[in-house]
Amino acid sequence: MSGDPIQDYHRREAEYEKFLTNSPQCCLCGQPITDEYLYDIFDALYCEDCMKKNYRKSTDLYVRED
Repeated sequence: MSGDPIQDYHRREAEYEKFLTNSPQCCLCGQPITDEYLYDIFDALYCEDCMKKNYRKSTDLYVRED
């Protein structure tokens, strides 16, 4: 902290932008993945939200009825 709140704000914003720029990007939504975990499937990186939205299915949809 420098004692100058405006300068501190701009410094933190610049650090966060650098963090986002250096973060891996989700191959579906293109957003930086800032969560603690990501999904790496055959070198394609996915965020948690895209995995749930695009690939999570109810088991009931796949139960066979004989």
